[in-house]
Amino acid sequence: MPLLVLSAREAYRRAAADHARWPGRTPGQMGRLRPVAQPAASPSFRFGPGDPVFTIGSCFARNIEKQLVLEGYDVAYKRFRPPPEPGVRIDPDLMLNRYVPQSMANELAWALADEDFPEAFYFEEPDGWRDLQLHMGAPPAPLETIRARRRALTDYMRLAGQAKVFVMTVGLAEAWFDRTTGLYLNTAPPASARSRFKERFEFHLLGPDEIAAGLERIHDLLERHGHPEVRILATVSPVPLNTTFTGEDILLANTYMKSALRTAIEAFARAHPRVDYFPSYESVTLSDHRRAWKDDQAHVTDEIVRRNVLQMLDAYGEPTPQRGRALAGLGAYDQLQAAREALAWDRRDKALEYYRAAAADAPEDALVLIEAGRFLMQERRLQEAQRLLEASLRHGGEHYGGWYWLSRIHYRRGRHRSAWTAAQEARRLEPESSPVLNFCAELASRLGMNEEALACAEEHARLEGSAASQTRIERLRARLRPSIAGRIRAWARAAMAKAAT
Repeated sequence: MPLLVLSAREAYRRAAADHARWPGRTPGQMGRLRPVAQPAASPSFRFGPGDPVFTIGSCFARNIEKQLVLEGYDVAYKRFRPPPEPGVRIDPDLMLNRYVPQSMANELAWALADEDFPEAFYFEEPDGWRDLQLHMGAPPAPLETIRARRRALTDYMRLAGQAKVFVMTVGLAEAWFDRTTGLYLNTAPPASARSRFKERFEFHLLGPDEIAAGLERIHDLLERHGHPEVRILATVSPVPLNTTFTGEDILLANTYMKSALRTAIEAFARAHPRVDYFPSYESVTLSDHRRAWKDDQAHVTDEIVRRNVLQMLDAYGEPTPQRGRALAGLGAYDQLQAAREALAWDRRDKALEYYRAAAADAPEDALVLIEAGRFLMQERRLQEAQRLLEASLRHGGEHYGGWYWLSRIHYRRGRHRSAWTAAQEARRLEPESSPVLNFCAELASRLGMNEEALACAEEHARLEGSAASQTRIERLRARLRPSIAGRIRAWARAAMAKAAT
């Protein structure tokens, strides 16, 4: 059955819209495609900062909700806290990430419909227990700890029933089916479970119909147990498949998977009047790769996520002062692009002009302020750079390395103690950041804090494993090793003290 049926007259009327033709064939439309693609959204509703928002999906969903939090929206993510586990650091994102619609539907059924969580999902390993529905990146633990994690997640998922806006980002069509429970898992089962239960788990490559069935189950749960005015905003995560279990070329497997997800969501959105599709997938994948992707070509840049959320607020946000301030950032990003192009032509004077204009246009956009501040630091305009970096930290800059860059500025200004304080904030927020650890080791060594320097250097070496890291570690250990003369002097002082008593 066709997804859409139109009369000839209506079809030609719609075809006359500027956005209905490929941008390169329509005057004035090329800017919608490069350097950052701006596909047109078709909003059927609007929401404001006071409307409860719940976001579910993979890491791209985490990126979206964090941006909405920065803009002051009432996002459920703000209220999620993993249960305290002394000595264990649990990444909340790993607990929340959901990759296939069936896994999302499972969580909503356990939280909203009070369906029983199957005990069979608790699995014992030599080092402790696991919840087979949680990301395998979370460490095994005693069974009661695992149950506490499950209770915390289920309590959080209940907030979906209060949401007026349910943002859903689907990411995978490769799924693992548990024959014991008759349910899909969130991720692949661990090797120990596959070894013990050789016939329990099956790999399934989902087709559009199976994906659609998962989406329909989510819709039904929200209709029955959610907010009476709930609206669903669905999209496809642009983050590619990491490894395929089909044995095919990963490039082919990823193309199929994203196509199947996109096909299913298109049918889903057209079937339900309270479901919209937001084209963040197209925005990322059609943009200049240098702007859209980090160096690994697998994770999207902070800038592209930021621009997508700003475009979402432009289309769906109610006209409020908050929204107006946020949208000023869209123009600022054009200024940033102009600055980058000026640098490519070695026009640093023009780049300075554009960076200053971007910071002036968006004084509350942390990403804009950090990029402008970094350029000013390179230009040795350190006081001005510090002012922008400090402003970024008042508007969420800690999420984008703001403390790290501020510490670098303090260091270049000779304020080593201030640099150390800022660097410790950076280290607290990014405990496994190689650049942060490297800088902390260098700074602590300069301050004569050799034990701190050694701790940072050893952690950096664990991440990098380079010969230079090992050389630095040996040098720091030598500093901490007392010399022969020093040991003799210490022995003499101790002997004199003992004789005096």
